[in-house]
Amino acid sequence: MSKTIFVTGGYKSGKSRWAVSYLEKCDNVLYLVTSALPDPDSLHRLEVSNEMNFVKWDVEIGVDGTLTDYVKNHKFVVLDSLAGYTLNRVRILTGGKVDISDDERHEITKKISAEVQDLYDLLAVNGADGIVLSIETGFSIDPGDPMMKLCKQILGSVNQRVANMSSDVYLSVSGIQFKIK
Repeated sequence: MSKTIFVTGGYKSGKSRWAVSYLEKCDNVLYLVTSALPDPDSLHRLEVSNEMNFVKWDVEIGVDGTLTDYVKNHKFVVLDSLAGYTLNRVRILTGGKVDISDDERHEITKKISAEVQDLYDLLAVNGADGIVLSIETGFSIDPGDPMMKLCKQILGSVNQRVANMSSDVYLSVSGIQFKIK
């Protein structure tokens, strides 16, 4: 049975560090980075961990397409981060338009949630485990940028759905992870 873990918390709260530590001795890991310019500290930490543990992870940078397209025969998949993935998908699905209806927002939320569900389903079929990292939207200020505000609204709903579909949920605060489900 595959295990799916959702880790949420504030920006720079230790989510990525925890995921790398959790799987540090595992091989056949796919690390999906949704940012086009990933955090150099996180990548360095990953490289050092891989060297110390004699493992090699596959790293995909700038992930914004269908998540299942990236998974091959990997036994472990880390999505870093659902917040970045949501931002990327919202920009693509709206064509950059921020003035959308509630129905459109709801459909985008369902689509992104379904894409994560498809990833979880594929992991289950492959007998693989997954970790999804995300920013907890309740911990951040209300953004002034309309696109960021739209993404925050959608991400809040997507986070809830992904937390509900995950077998374990952790809250990351100041580098400490608390299991809440």
